[in-house]
Amino acid sequence: MNGRQVTTVIIRAVVPCFIFFFRYGKTECADGNIIITSGPCNYNITATMTLFEDRLFRIPAQFPLRLQTSSFLNIAVLLQSTSRPAPSNKLMLERCWATRSNDHVVGHTDDDFLSFPGCPASPYQTAIQVTDNSFSNQVNISFPPFFLLRNDTSFYIHCSVGACNRCLENKCLASAPTEIATFTRAAELLSAGPFIREFMIPATTTAAPIIIRYTSPVITILTVILATVIVFLLAIVIMY
Repeated sequence: MNGRQVTTVIIRAVVPCFIFFFRYGKTECADGNIIITSGPCNYNITATMTLFEDRLFRIPAQFPLRLQTSSFLNIAVLLQSTSRPAPSNKLMLERCWATRSNDHVVGHTDDDFLSFPGCPASPYQTAIQVTDNSFSNQVNISFPPFFLLRNDTSFYIHCSVGACNRCLENKCLASAPTEIATFTRAAELLSAGPFIREFMIPATTTAAPIIIRYTSPVITILTVILATVIVFLLAIVIMY
C-alpha cells in the first residue's frame, strides 16, 4: 500500500496516525421504557468506519485523503457485534458531524451531515444519500462535503453509533423531520480524519516573450552600401 493507511476506524482500539477513537464520558440508553442517563450503556457494540474512493463502495480510500471541489465522501459503517438481543441488533447512526480538529466535542449542529435522530441534515437532504440506517448491519453514506466547514482547508468527521431495529422507519420524512425515534442512544463514537481540501489553483498564463533584436551600426552601413550597389547595377543592366 506504499506506506499509506487504509481509512478504517476500529472500535475499542487506538489507531495511530490519522485515525482517532473516542468514547462518550456520559451516555443515555433507552431500553424499552427504561432510560439510563449516567454511566455506560448497558450493552456492548463493536463497529468499524471505512472510507471509499468510489460511490459503489468497492475501492477503500487511503490517507492522506485529499478532496477536490467535485469529490464525494463515501462512508461505510459496519456493525461487527453487539450484545443487544435480536431484533434490536441492527446498526444505527444517530448523528454524524465535522470538526476542525480531532476533538469531537467542538462540533455544532451547523456542521452535521447526519442530524439526530439519524436523518440527513437540513437543508442538504437531497445531496446526502443514507442507505439502510437501522435496517441492516451496514450503513452507507455518500455526499459532497462542500458545506462542511466550507472555509477550512481540513476537517475531521465523527459518528455516534448504536444498535436498534428499524427505529428510523418513517422518521426522516419531510412531514415529521423532528420526530424522535424510539431507539437505544448511541453507545460508541467513531472518528476519522483529517480530510484535506485541495483548492484548484488556475494555471498562471505567461505572456509571450518580447524578443529584441540588436543590430550594430556597422552592419547597418554595410547593408545600405550593398543595397545601393545592387540598385546601381540594375540600372546599368536596364540601360543596356
